[in-house]
Amino acid sequence: MELTISAQALLWLFVIAACAGWVDALAGGGGLLTVPALMLAGVPPLAAVATNKAQAVLGTAVTSTTLIAHRHPDALAALAWMPLAAVGSILGAMGAFLLAPYLQWIVPIVLLLLALYFAVVHTRIRPRQRWGTVGQGAATALVGAYDGVLGSGAGTMYTASAVLGAGKDLVAATASAKVLNLASNAAALLVFLGAQLIDWPAALVMIVGQALGSYVGARSILAGRQALIRYVVVIMCSALCLAQVWRLW
Repeated sequence: MELTISAQALLWLFVIAACAGWVDALAGGGGLLTVPALMLAGVPPLAAVATNKAQAVLGTAVTSTTLIAHRHPDALAALAWMPLAAVGSILGAMGAFLLAPYLQWIVPIVLLLLALYFAVVHTRIRPRQRWGTVGQGAATALVGAYDGVLGSGAGTMYTASAVLGAGKDLVAATASAKVLNLASNAAALLVFLGAQLIDWPAALVMIVGQALGSYVGARSILAGRQALIRYVVVIMCSALCLAQVWRLW
């Protein structure tokens, strides 16, 4: 699917994708910026979700394969959970077709909730309990399903699930989340490819932007960058939420 997007809108998407790549490399949650940005650029909601998958899969692929190549134990352990994340994502992507008329309203609500999460909860989560194999598997499949339907913040949800359900610290949980996010991104992308929903000009521009942002983020040595990223995500989510509501109103 190819949509007509102005050069100005493509430049806007490049900048947002670069910012999202930077955010995702340091803290996760890049999809919180890219999906609403695509919608604000005039891409229909379901096509925005599909196009976001096309550009997001590259970032998770690079990060997760690097971790696996370096034999990161948490990334390797997450390989066993990839099928559950993939199956959940396929079912979620199929469900997205049913929810398509409502996605334009669902997105600002999700943005608001995740902005509140990052502002209040994210820095306070600690390893607390273990859900067992069944509980962790169910959580993986549910987050995968959400990733197929919408995806914004799915990486953060995988991380929180690993902290609360498997007792991992944030660093280990993030490594695990990258591998699972790759599985659900790729699975949903296959569904959307079959439906020919992807706006390739926008996707290709955003791939370049995200690669640049990821490169900068991976090499960022700013003191206190985690707090900075949290503020950026909260501000951007809130701004995009308001912009989307304003457009709909």
